[in-house]
Amino acid sequence: MFDKIAVIPNTTKDLSGEAARGLFSRLRAGCGAVALPAGARPFLPYLSEADVLFAPDDAALFDGAGLIVVLGGDGSVIDAARRAARFGIPMTGVNFGTVGYLSEIEIGETELVDKVLDGDFAVEDRVMLDVRVESETGVRVLTALNEAALTNGPITRLMDVELRCDGVTAEFCRANGLVIATPTGSTGYSLSAGGPVLDPRLDCFCITPVCSHLLRNRPFILNGGSVLELRGIRCDGNTVYLSADGRDVVELGHGETVRIRRSPTVTRLLRVKRDGFLGVLNRKMWAQK
Repeated sequence: MFDKIAVIPNTTKDLSGEAARGLFSRLRAGCGAVALPAGARPFLPYLSEADVLFAPDDAALFDGAGLIVVLGGDGSVIDAARRAARFGIPMTGVNFGTVGYLSEIEIGETELVDKVLDGDFAVEDRVMLDVRVESETGVRVLTALNEAALTNGPITRLMDVELRCDGVTAEFCRANGLVIATPTGSTGYSLSAGGPVLDPRLDCFCITPVCSHLLRNRPFILNGGSVLELRGIRCDGNTVYLSADGRDVVELGHGETVRIRRSPTVTRLLRVKRDGFLGVLNRKMWAQK
Protein backbone atom coordinates (compact mmCIF):
# COMPACT_ATOMS: atom_id res chain seq x y z
CA MET A 1 0.00 0.00 0.00
CA PHE A 2 2.83 2.41 0.82
CA ASP A 3 5.55 3.30 -1.66
CA LYS A 4 7.71 4.57 1.20
CA ILE A 5 7.64 4.39 5.01
CA ALA A 6 9.77 6.68 7.18
CA VAL A 7 10.97 5.18 10.47
CA ILE A 8 12.09 7.38 13.37
CA PRO A 9 13.87 5.27 16.01
CA ASN A 10 14.77 6.38 19.51
CA THR A 11 18.40 5.31 19.43
CA THR A 12 18.67 5.33 23.22
CA LYS A 13 16.44 2.23 23.26
CA ASP A 14 17.66 -1.31 22.60
CA LEU A 15 16.73 -1.92 18.97
CA SER A 16 18.90 -5.01 18.54
CA GLY A 17 16.37 -7.64 19.62
CA GLU A 18 14.05 -9.89 17.67
CA ALA A 19 11.11 -7.49 17.90
CA ALA A 20 12.95 -4.66 16.14
CA ARG A 21 14.50 -6.97 13.56
CA GLY A 22 11.14 -8.59 12.86
CA LEU A 23 9.49 -5.19 12.55
CA PHE A 24 11.98 -4.05 9.92
CA SER A 25 11.50 -7.31 8.02
CA ARG A 26 7.74 -6.77 7.92
CA LEU A 27 8.10 -3.17 6.80
CA ARG A 28 10.61 -3.99 4.06
CA ALA A 29 8.41 -6.83 2.77
CA GLY A 30 5.25 -4.73 2.76
CA CYS A 31 6.28 -1.44 1.11
CA GLY A 32 8.45 -0.07 -1.65
CA ALA A 33 11.12 1.52 0.54
CA VAL A 34 11.96 2.05 4.21
CA ALA A 35 13.80 5.26 5.14
CA LEU A 36 15.61 6.19 8.37
CA PRO A 37 17.59 9.22 9.56
CA ALA A 38 21.26 8.90 8.63
CA GLY A 39 22.20 9.39 12.29
CA ALA A 40 20.48 6.09 13.19
CA ARG A 41 22.84 3.98 11.05
CA PRO A 42 25.42 3.17 13.79
CA PHE A 43 22.64 1.95 16.11
CA LEU A 44 21.11 -0.46 13.59
CA PRO A 45 24.15 -2.39 12.25
CA TYR A 46 21.99 -5.21 10.91
CA LEU A 47 20.47 -2.82 8.33
CA SER A 48 22.51 -1.98 5.26
CA GLU A 49 21.97 0.52 2.45
CA ALA A 50 20.70 -2.42 0.43
CA ASP A 51 17.91 -2.86 3.00
CA VAL A 52 16.85 0.73 3.76
CA LEU A 53 17.44 4.33 2.74
CA PHE A 54 19.41 6.56 5.12
CA ALA A 55 18.16 10.13 4.71
CA PRO A 56 20.47 13.10 5.45
CA ASP A 57 17.65 15.36 6.74
CA ASP A 58 13.92 15.47 7.51
CA ALA A 59 13.02 16.74 4.04
CA ALA A 60 14.61 13.68 2.44
CA LEU A 61 13.27 11.37 5.15
CA PHE A 62 9.63 12.41 4.75
CA ASP A 63 9.59 13.14 1.01
CA GLY A 64 7.21 10.70 -0.67
CA ALA A 65 6.47 8.85 2.59
CA GLY A 66 2.90 7.69 3.17
CA LEU A 67 3.48 6.64 6.79
CA ILE A 68 5.79 7.39 9.71
CA VAL A 69 6.59 4.63 12.21
CA VAL A 70 8.09 5.80 15.51
CA LEU A 71 10.10 3.35 17.63
CA GLY A 72 10.15 4.51 21.26
CA GLY A 73 7.82 5.80 23.95
CA ASP A 74 5.57 8.84 24.34
CA GLY A 75 8.47 11.28 24.21
CA SER A 76 9.58 9.80 20.90
CA VAL A 77 6.09 10.18 19.42
CA ILE A 78 5.87 13.79 20.62
CA ASP A 79 9.27 14.64 19.13
CA ALA A 80 8.35 12.98 15.85
CA ALA A 81 5.02 14.82 15.75
CA ARG A 82 6.72 18.17 16.15
CA ARG A 83 9.12 17.33 13.31
CA ALA A 84 6.61 15.79 10.93
CA ALA A 85 3.25 17.53 11.47
CA ARG A 86 3.84 20.09 8.71
CA PHE A 87 4.20 17.25 6.19
CA GLY A 88 0.69 15.90 6.96
CA ILE A 89 1.85 12.28 7.07
CA PRO A 90 0.02 9.88 9.43
CA MET A 91 2.18 8.19 12.05
CA THR A 92 2.00 5.26 14.41
CA GLY A 93 4.18 4.38 17.37
CA VAL A 94 5.68 1.03 18.37
CA ASN A 95 6.22 1.18 22.11
CA PHE A 96 9.82 0.57 23.16
CA GLY A 97 9.27 2.80 26.21
CA THR A 98 7.39 2.44 29.50
CA VAL A 99 3.74 3.54 29.35
CA GLY A 100 3.64 4.39 25.66
CA TYR A 101 0.24 6.07 25.91
CA LEU A 102 0.56 7.54 22.41
CA SER A 103 1.95 4.37 20.86
CA GLU A 104 -0.55 2.14 19.10
CA ILE A 105 1.53 -1.04 18.91
CA GLU A 106 3.41 -2.82 21.72
CA ILE A 107 6.72 -4.61 21.18
CA GLY A 108 4.97 -7.98 21.30
CA GLU A 109 2.32 -6.94 18.77
CA THR A 110 4.41 -6.31 15.68
CA GLU A 111 2.01 -8.53 13.72
CA LEU A 112 -0.35 -5.55 13.81
CA VAL A 113 2.02 -3.88 11.36
CA ASP A 114 0.54 -6.22 8.73
CA LYS A 115 -2.88 -4.62 9.32
CA VAL A 116 -1.31 -1.22 8.75
CA LEU A 117 0.33 -2.35 5.54
CA ASP A 118 -3.00 -3.80 4.37
CA GLY A 119 -4.74 -0.46 4.97
CA ASP A 120 -6.85 -1.76 7.86
CA PHE A 121 -6.63 1.33 10.06
CA ALA A 122 -8.24 4.66 10.94
CA VAL A 123 -6.55 8.06 11.29
CA GLU A 124 -7.23 10.50 14.14
CA ASP A 125 -6.30 14.16 13.77
CA ARG A 126 -4.96 15.60 17.03
CA VAL A 127 -5.03 19.31 17.83
CA MET A 128 -1.67 21.06 18.27
CA LEU A 129 -0.83 24.43 19.83
CA ASP A 130 0.71 27.45 18.17
CA VAL A 131 2.54 29.29 20.99
CA ARG A 132 3.90 32.80 20.36
CA VAL A 133 6.11 34.76 22.72
CA GLU A 134 5.87 38.46 21.82
CA SER A 135 8.33 41.07 23.03
CA GLU A 136 9.86 44.32 21.87
CA THR A 137 12.64 42.38 20.15
CA GLY A 138 10.38 40.15 18.08
CA VAL A 139 8.23 37.03 18.06
CA ARG A 140 9.24 33.45 18.79
CA VAL A 141 6.89 30.66 17.70
CA LEU A 142 6.73 27.21 19.32
CA THR A 143 4.57 24.22 18.44
CA ALA A 144 3.24 21.68 20.95
CA LEU A 145 1.22 18.47 20.78
CA ASN A 146 0.72 18.08 24.55
CA GLU A 147 0.93 21.42 26.32
CA ALA A 148 2.45 24.81 26.90
CA ALA A 149 3.45 25.38 30.53
CA LEU A 150 4.57 28.26 32.71
CA THR A 151 7.02 27.23 35.41
CA ASN A 152 9.63 28.91 37.60
CA GLY A 153 12.72 27.88 39.48
CA PRO A 154 15.10 26.75 40.81
CA ILE A 155 13.10 27.10 44.04
CA THR A 156 9.37 27.08 43.31
CA ARG A 157 7.55 30.30 44.17
CA LEU A 158 4.08 31.64 43.46
CA MET A 159 3.62 33.46 40.19
CA ASP A 160 0.87 35.80 39.03
CA VAL A 161 -0.59 35.66 35.54
CA GLU A 162 -3.66 37.08 33.84
CA LEU A 163 -5.36 34.74 31.37
CA ARG A 164 -7.39 36.33 28.58
CA CYS A 165 -9.60 34.51 26.11
CA ASP A 166 -10.49 36.35 22.89
CA GLY A 167 -9.59 39.65 24.55
CA VAL A 168 -11.68 39.06 27.67
CA THR A 169 -10.10 38.39 31.06
CA ALA A 170 -10.94 34.80 32.00
CA GLU A 171 -8.93 34.42 35.19
CA PHE A 172 -6.24 35.85 37.42
CA CYS A 173 -4.08 32.96 38.58
CA ARG A 174 -1.77 32.82 41.57
CA ALA A 175 -0.04 29.47 41.45
CA ASN A 176 3.27 27.67 41.09
CA GLY A 177 2.60 27.29 37.38
CA LEU A 178 -0.01 27.10 34.65
CA VAL A 179 -0.59 24.39 32.04
CA ILE A 180 -2.47 24.93 28.78
CA ALA A 181 -3.03 21.45 27.39
CA THR A 182 -4.55 19.97 24.28
CA PRO A 183 -6.95 17.04 24.70
CA THR A 184 -4.02 14.75 23.81
CA GLY A 185 -1.95 16.40 26.54
CA SER A 186 -4.74 16.18 29.13
CA THR A 187 -3.29 12.85 30.31
CA GLY A 188 0.19 14.34 30.83
CA TYR A 189 1.36 17.24 32.98
CA SER A 190 -2.19 18.63 33.21
CA LEU A 191 -3.52 15.39 34.71
CA SER A 192 -0.69 15.33 37.26
CA ALA A 193 -1.69 18.87 38.29
CA GLY A 194 -5.31 17.84 38.85
CA GLY A 195 -6.77 18.50 35.41
CA PRO A 196 -9.50 16.41 33.75
CA VAL A 197 -9.03 13.65 31.18
CA LEU A 198 -10.37 14.74 27.79
CA ASP A 199 -11.35 12.70 24.76
CA PRO A 200 -8.43 13.43 22.40
CA ARG A 201 -10.81 13.95 19.47
CA LEU A 202 -12.23 17.11 21.06
CA ASP A 203 -11.31 20.57 19.81
CA CYS A 204 -10.59 22.51 23.00
CA PHE A 205 -7.96 23.70 25.47
CA CYS A 206 -7.62 22.65 29.10
CA ILE A 207 -6.24 25.31 31.48
CA THR A 208 -4.87 23.81 34.70
CA PRO A 209 -3.23 25.85 37.52
CA VAL A 210 -0.35 24.07 39.29
CA CYS A 211 -0.64 24.21 43.10
CA SER A 212 -2.92 27.24 43.09
CA HIS A 213 -2.90 29.56 46.10
CA LEU A 214 -6.43 30.79 45.31
CA LEU A 215 -9.43 28.55 45.95
CA ARG A 216 -11.19 29.95 42.90
CA ASN A 217 -8.43 28.81 40.51
CA ARG A 218 -9.65 25.51 39.13
CA PRO A 219 -9.12 23.70 35.82
CA PHE A 220 -11.48 24.74 33.05
CA ILE A 221 -12.05 24.07 29.36
CA LEU A 222 -12.13 26.61 26.54
CA ASN A 223 -13.15 26.29 22.90
CA GLY A 224 -10.35 25.28 20.56
CA GLY A 225 -11.08 28.23 18.28
CA SER A 226 -10.17 30.70 21.03
CA VAL A 227 -7.09 32.88 21.17
CA LEU A 228 -5.52 32.81 24.64
CA GLU A 229 -3.22 35.47 26.06
CA LEU A 230 -1.01 35.23 29.13
CA ARG A 231 -0.23 38.71 30.45
CA GLY A 232 1.20 40.36 33.55
CA ILE A 233 3.38 37.33 34.23
CA ARG A 234 5.36 37.93 37.41
CA CYS A 235 7.21 35.87 39.99
CA ASP A 236 9.09 37.90 42.59
CA GLY A 237 12.57 36.52 43.11
CA ASN A 238 12.34 33.93 40.34
CA THR A 239 12.56 33.69 36.58
CA VAL A 240 9.49 32.43 34.70
CA TYR A 241 9.92 29.94 31.89
CA LEU A 242 7.59 28.90 29.10
CA SER A 243 8.00 25.38 27.77
CA ALA A 244 6.36 23.59 24.85
CA ASP A 245 5.99 19.83 25.37
CA GLY A 246 8.78 20.06 27.96
CA ARG A 247 11.31 20.54 25.17
CA ASP A 248 11.53 24.07 23.79
CA VAL A 249 12.04 26.43 26.74
CA VAL A 250 11.90 30.24 26.66
CA GLU A 251 12.87 32.52 29.53
CA LEU A 252 10.19 35.20 29.81
CA GLY A 253 11.19 38.80 30.39
CA HIS A 254 9.23 41.71 31.85
CA GLY A 255 6.29 42.79 29.69
CA GLU A 256 6.32 39.82 27.35
CA THR A 257 2.99 38.38 26.21
CA VAL A 258 2.30 34.75 25.33
CA ARG A 259 -0.41 34.05 22.75
CA ILE A 260 -1.71 30.53 22.29
CA ARG A 261 -4.08 29.30 19.62
CA ARG A 262 -4.85 26.14 17.70
CA SER A 263 -2.05 25.37 15.26
CA PRO A 264 -2.89 25.17 11.54
CA THR A 265 -1.09 21.79 11.57
CA VAL A 266 -2.33 18.62 13.26
CA THR A 267 -0.74 15.37 14.31
CA ARG A 268 -2.29 12.47 12.41
CA LEU A 269 -2.18 9.31 14.54
CA LEU A 270 -2.94 5.98 12.92
CA ARG A 271 -5.14 3.51 14.83
CA VAL A 272 -5.46 -0.24 14.21
CA LYS A 273 -7.12 -1.27 17.49
CA ARG A 274 -10.87 -0.93 17.81
CA ASP A 275 -11.29 -0.05 21.50
CA GLY A 276 -10.33 3.60 20.95
CA PHE A 277 -9.67 6.22 23.60
CA LEU A 278 -11.32 4.35 26.49
CA GLY A 279 -9.45 1.16 25.69
CA VAL A 280 -6.15 3.02 25.87
CA LEU A 281 -7.12 4.48 29.26
CA ASN A 282 -8.02 1.06 30.61
CA ARG A 283 -4.88 -0.63 29.31
CA LYS A 284 -2.29 2.00 30.09
CA MET A 285 -3.60 4.44 32.69
CA TRP A 286 -6.23 2.99 35.00
CA ALA A 287 -4.66 -0.49 35.08
CA GLN A 288 -1.35 0.81 36.46
CA LYS A 289 -0.52 -0.55 39.92
